This record gives sequence, C-alpha cells and structure tokens, in this order.
Amino acid sequence: MTISFLILGAGRFGRLAVARISQRNPASTITVVDGDPVDLRGANGRPVETVVRDGIDYLCEHLRAQTPSLVVVPSIPVHVAFEWLLRALAGKTKVERAPVPGNIELPNATLGRTGDLYASHADFLCPDDCPEPPKACPITKESRGKPMFQRIAELSSPALPVRCIRSEQIAPGVGGYRMESLLSMQQQVAQLRGLVLIGTACSCHGVVSALRLSAERATAGWPTDSRHRPQSPGV
Repeated sequence: MTISFLILGAGRFGRLAVARISQRNPASTITVVDGDPVDLRGANGRPVETVVRDGIDYLCEHLRAQTPSLVVVPSIPVHVAFEWLLRALAGKTKVERAPVPGNIELPNATLGRTGDLYASHADFLCPDDCPEPPKACPITKESRGKPMFQRIAELSSPALPVRCIRSEQIAPGVGGYRMESLLSMQQQVAQLRGLVLIGTACSCHGVVSALRLSAERATAGWPTDSRHRPQSPGV
C-alpha cells in the first residue's frame, strides 16, 4: 500500500524529513507545504509535490479531501495538532486559547512565547537522527522511564481532561501521526467543556497547550485565537 505523507515546513527539519522518508519509503507520495517559496526550493529535485501555503491553513483546507491514513509530519515551529484543533472546533462551539496551568509537572519544562509548555527527558540537544529506542537514551544509555506521551496522557483528570497524540517515528529523527488521530481527537474534545489540555509527544519530547471550550455555541465570526509562533520547532 502506498503511504502518503504531508510534511508541514520546508526548513532544515522539513528537508531532513523529505530525504529520510523518500529513502525509507521510495514508493510513497510526499507533499511539502511551506509559506516561503525560497525554502521550498530545497525540496526540488526530489519526487515530491510542493505547495506555497501556510501549513495550518493548508491542513484545515485539505483535511476532508485527504484519506484518514495520511501521515502528517510537523516540521514548523508551532503545535500543529493544537492550532489545527482550534480552527476545527471554531464554528461548532466557542473555543479560545488558554494558559497552561502552572502546576503541570513535566521534565525540563519551559514555556514558549504563546504559552505552550515544552518538555523533554533530555537536558541537552539531541542528535537529529535519533532512532528513539524504546527504553534507554542512546546518548546517556540511561533509562528514560515513562515515555513522554504516556506522562502527558496521565496528567488527565475529571477536573482537567488531557488528550495527547503520540508522534511515532517514521525514520530516524522524523516523527508524525495519521490524520485519523487528529479526527479522533477532534471528536473527543468536541464533547468536553471548560479547560482542556492538548498534547503531542514522542517518547522523549512533548508539547502541551490549553484551550477553553464554552457551552455557548459559536457565532459567525467568532475570533478563534490562531497565533502560532512558539519558540521551538513543533512536535
């Protein structure tokens, strides 16, 4: 079966994703989306389709036209699943970005400029070709304990629901998730009200964002906050 990949971002990590995915899955179809045509030139010469467009805009516009098995590879400095969810829920319920509570405990946590919480089992810069072994860090050789996606999911409580998408390794240093994971999360979160935490994580690194859903139905032109400029690359 041919696998389709949607790579959001044509910067350094996007170009690495193109090279490694095309090498590992030569029969796959790859679409690379970036708002900067200059960055997209780095994908030229490879069997990929390139689109000049904001990544989140493209994902929102083409979601229903794509198959649920499409694999999304976030390579832009935003929390892709969260930014997409904000827009996907708008028009159905009143939703807005909210600050992540200050009592969330995750390893080596730091806040981005828009309030997203970034966490990592590593306190050093990881190599860009990490194979993500299941138990021990390949650099320190030490056990990492619970994988980050599990740690984030276990933050969930009746008072503060958490939904976390696992980013699975596609190639060394390249992670992604199927479109059906986004659709499933949308269905779950649409039933909730109040503060909800949304996470995306692999075994070692993760990002957590918060949104608030109101029982009040959205009105036309509801100003969903879609700022997406955090400090570090998206997960």
